[in-house]
Amino acid sequence: MQIPSKRIFALAVLGSSLTTPFSLLVGQAVQRGMPATSLENVGPKVITGKPFSAKRYSHIVRSLPDGRKEFIRNEIYPFDVGRAADGRIRIQIVGGYSPECNRLELLFPPPCPSWSIVVFDPSTKLATGWTEGEIGAHGAVVTRMSESQAETIESLTSVIPPTSTSPPNGSAAGVTTENLGEKDIDGVRATGVRTTFVFPSTYSGNKMPKTRIYEVWKSEELRVVVKIIEGDPKGQERISGLEEISLHPDSGLFHPPDDYEIQYHFFNLSSDIERLNGWYPR
Repeated sequence: MQIPSKRIFALAVLGSSLTTPFSLLVGQAVQRGMPATSLENVGPKVITGKPFSAKRYSHIVRSLPDGRKEFIRNEIYPFDVGRAADGRIRIQIVGGYSPECNRLELLFPPPCPSWSIVVFDPSTKLATGWTEGEIGAHGAVVTRMSESQAETIESLTSVIPPTSTSPPNGSAAGVTTENLGEKDIDGVRATGVRTTFVFPSTYSGNKMPKTRIYEVWKSEELRVVVKIIEGDPKGQERISGLEEISLHPDSGLFHPPDDYEIQYHFFNLSSDIERLNGWYPR
């Protein structure tokens, strides 16, 4: 059954990502569609790293005297990311103005009534977006990427950013780097490096020296950052990374549900690609 375009548009606007072109254009594309034949395959693109799916998180914790970490708040709303075996990239976009999507004080925020999914396929130069959830629109929009956009997507999702060893704010802190070796994090083998910054008592009014760490765990196999710990090991820290990692992602994650109506439309992908800056924990 075809959903009227006005209803699709209304549901998309109520979705979690009000600023995302995909969620706004799902309804518009019904009226202004274009033939699928104009979205030709323009050649393969190699994406490094094995397939996976995971949930990206970032939260603030406080160290307790007994060594346990006390949750303070989520820094971001947890969202899904994934890479298919053929190199397609999936990112979930949540947020918006719905109260259900702004409970960052909860360790496990309740699900949003709607969220957006964007899948980038550098091989075919196509990007597909759709919404899911209780009030998600039952339609998907496909558009074509430029060569430079495909290259940007590959760079943002397959090139692990370098680890920073510079003192924050250019301060004259003492810096030491320690190789932490390998360990399993959520079923993934990762290699860790910890950089420690020691600020003297003369820095910024400190009464005694302070320590700050920046610890990064990377999986070369998946070409992803699995975990980052940053902050004061005796105070507050930000812990971010990937959890619920699967090395055998469901192929259904990388295309719209079978009953979704597919529409083709040219539009600006810039803001959607910009969201991939959050692909790696920082």
